[in-house]
Amino acid sequence: NALSSKKNEIEAVCNTLTDGKKQLEELRIEQNNILQLLQAAKSRLRVLNEMETSFEGYSQSVKAVLKACRENGDFGKGIYGALAQVIDVDERYETAIEVCLGAALQNIITDDEYTARNAIRFLKDKNIGRATFLPVSSVKPRDLDERTTQSVMKEQGFIGLASGMVRCEPVFRDIISNLLGRTVVVETMENGIVISRKY
Repeated sequence: NALSSKKNEIEAVCNTLTDGKKQLEELRIEQNNILQLLQAAKSRLRVLNEMETSFEGYSQSVKAVLKACRENGDFGKGIYGALAQVIDVDERYETAIEVCLGAALQNIITDDEYTARNAIRFLKDKNIGRATFLPVSSVKPRDLDERTTQSVMKEQGFIGLASGMVRCEPVFRDIISNLLGRTVVVETMENGIVISRKY
C-alpha cells in the first residue's frame, strides 16, 4: 500500500513537472516574441530619432534654420522651431490636422518679427531658399464667432474645432487659433460638404 501510494505521488509530481515544463516552454516562446517586438520597436525608435535629429521631411531652408539654431545658441534665441515640433495631437485626429495644416507644419515660429528678419537674412546670405515665419508677437487669433460655433456644434457629424484638438504651450495658442480656429473636423466627407455649404 505504501509503495502504491508513493508511486501515485511520484506520478502526480511527474505530471506537475510535465505541466511546468510545458508552461515554461510557452513562456519562453512568448518571451522570444516580446523580445522580437521590443527589438523592432527599438530599431524603429532609433530610425525616428535619427530622422528627427536630421530634420528629415523638412524643406532645405527650414532644415538649415533648425540646424543653425541647434548649432548656434545665439542664432536660435527667439526661434521655437517648426510648427510640427511644438504641437501634439491625438492619433485619431493626426491625419485631419495634418491635412488642415499642410505646408504650414513647416512654418517656423519665432518670438517676434525681428527674430524672423534675422533668420530671413540668414537664408538670403546662404542662398538657401525661402521659409515662412510665424512671429508669436504679431500673429492674431482667428476663431469662428460664438453664434456660428454654437450652430455648427449641433450639426450631424461634428467632432470639434481643429484648434481645440491641438495641444501646445499657451504661448502658441494664438498661432494655432489663426491657422485652425475656423476649421471644423467632422466624421465624414458628406458631413463636411453639408456643413461647408450651409456656412
